[in-house]
Amino acid sequence: MNSIVLEPVGFVISHVSEINQVPPGGVRGAIQLREQFLPALHRIEENSHLWVICWFDRARRDVLSTTPYHVDQHARSFGVFALRCRSRPNPIAITLVELEKVQENYLFVKGLDAVSGTPVLDIKPYFEQDSIFSPQTSYIRPTSSAMRHRLFNKMAVRHHGQESPWVSTGLHLALQAEEILGDLKDPSLFLLFPEIFS
Repeated sequence: MNSIVLEPVGFVISHVSEINQVPPGGVRGAIQLREQFLPALHRIEENSHLWVICWFDRARRDVLSTTPYHVDQHARSFGVFALRCRSRPNPIAITLVELEKVQENYLFVKGLDAVSGTPVLDIKPYFEQDSIFSPQTSYIRPTSSAMRHRLFNKMAVRHHGQESPWVSTGLHLALQAEEILGDLKDPSLFLLFPEIFS
């Protein structure tokens, strides 16, 4: 087998230093690019969001199956290729972040899920055609209501572009509906409107 050599283009700077301290939804942080890659940032500020590809150098590489117990203590087991867990044969991570500002060779971003010092392998702009509305994924319901609120809020803000009273109202209704109905993206779930709306 041919070997693959990857050289980091930069490193994560964050107030989080331990893997188990990274909250769902990530944190504000920065990516410090190496000086020789500064020309690669030309016009990057035209993008609101970026894909950041990292090498999770502190993750285990011998794990092939795991349970997302930090989300749901009663969750089923999954293969690592069916989850976004850190531990995997090649700990490559891809994260969608919001670009807040660029200063020289520093990218200040929001939503970073890597600890300080994590090597960054690549950065790509997020394009509109990357978006898939209501994709089908495994339903792992967080046990914690606070975590459910954070995740729903993250999805709502990403969909609408900003926080607002209407987003907050919709978020509250969605959380109540999820409590009663379960996975709101389940294809067997649909609304029947009364005849007065037809």
